[in-house]
Order: sequence, then structure tokens, then C-alpha cells
Amino acid sequence: MTLLAQSIHRQVKNLQRLFLFLFLLLCSASRANAAYSFIQYKSSGFIASTSGSTPSFTIAASHLLVVKCSNFNVVSNTRCSTITDSAGDTFTEAVASLTFSSNISGGESAEFWYNSNTIGMTGTVSGTVPGGGGGFVLEILDYSGIQVGSTSDAVNGGIVGNGSPESINITTSYVDDLVIVGVINNAGGGWVWTAPFTERDGGSTLSLADRDATPAGTYTATGTGGSDFWAMSIIAFKVAPAASGSQIGIFLVGP
Repeated sequence: MTLLAQSIHRQVKNLQRLFLFLFLLLCSASRANAAYSFIQYKSSGFIASTSGSTPSFTIAASHLLVVKCSNFNVVSNTRCSTITDSAGDTFTEAVASLTFSSNISGGESAEFWYNSNTIGMTGTVSGTVPGGGGGFVLEILDYSGIQVGSTSDAVNGGIVGNGSPESINITTSYVDDLVIVGVINNAGGGWVWTAPFTERDGGSTLSLADRDATPAGTYTATGTGGSDFWAMSIIAFKVAPAASGSQIGIFLVGP
């Protein structure tokens, strides 16, 4: 082999080693947790009854569904008592009923419910408010990439205020959370969440927003948009861990 050929051969080998080294770096460099994705927002609209459902929509398997049930003009201490869907998914109450006897529209209540491991379906989500007064609204947030089982990290609710701006905070313990905040606002539309929270409801007076919360710590949601009574709830869900990468061994033989 000539000296020129040997030199070219060594350069090719060095380039191969460099490319392999860069490939290993790319394989090993990954987030501790995978990213979640917001899929969709759905609402039942106002249900002038003690029970009712959303319009039909499609839900993929192994997603997180968060349901906010807002009950209006409560005659007594009534609340959304059950949440179901067409696939038979079981929903867990995350934030207990926030009930007001006179502050908001003669009395209102709201709760957060969730299911972190949906079966998958095209169907409806339904709620029941036995003994309710003036009807209720179901709002649904759909996410992928959330941990299945033991998914709830922290909650905070029961905050009642009168004025704007107003805020609520939550302290997380997990390394990577999805934080969701919801409000009942007696003043009507125009509720705006301060960045980095992203509104997910399309301008509803019962506004919902979310943000990523990394690392663990205290996070505050602040909203503006009314001078009348309001109440907020906030909940954190654990983002699913990313799949672990495999160790790759490479043996380079020869000059």
C-alpha cells in the first residue's frame, strides 16, 4: 500500500470513529422524562339537568383525561357525584368539591376528576349532580405521555377570591409534572392566564390552563379578567419516564 493510500485509509478510519462517537453521544443524551402532549379540549356546554354528557369524541388508549365539573346555582351542598365514559373508564376525584352558599351566582361547586389509563373509545363523558340547582358543565382535557398509576403528585383548591389579578400555587415533589389550573369566574369571560401557563379551553368563562413543571418545586398560576368572585383549583400529574437507552459497545480493530 502506498503512503498516500495508507494516509487516506487512516483518515477514513478516524472519520468512522468520530461518527461512531457522535452516534453514542446522541443515543445516551436523553431527558430524564418523556414529553407529554396536549391532545384536545372538549366541553358539554351548559346542561340544564342533574345529569348529562359531552358530544361524542375519540379518545386514544393510555391517555390522561381530566374532567372539571362545574355546578351552578346550587340549592344546597350538592356536587358532581359521578363521572363516567362510554368505555367504562373509572375516574378518581382529584380536588374535592369547592362549594359556595352565596358568593357565586347563589352558590356553585366544582371538582377535578381524572383517569390516567383510558381504554380508548369514540363516545361521551357523562356526569351526575343529584339534587343540583341550575345545571352544570363538564370540561375535558386529554393528554398523552402521563404516568399510568400513582399519577397525581399534588393538589390545591378551596381558594375563594374577589378581584383581579388572583393566583394559586402548588408544590410538586416529582421531577417532571404537568400542572393544570382551573377557575370558576362569576364575572364572565375574558379570564387570562399569565405565561408560561397555556390556556386550553378556547376562551371559556370556566377557564383551564396548563404548563410543564420541571424540576420539583413551587409553581404559581396567576389569572386576570374579573372583579367579581372566583375560585381556583390546581393539580399536578406526573409525566411518564422516558424509555431507558441501551448501552452500546463498539470495538474498533485495525489501524
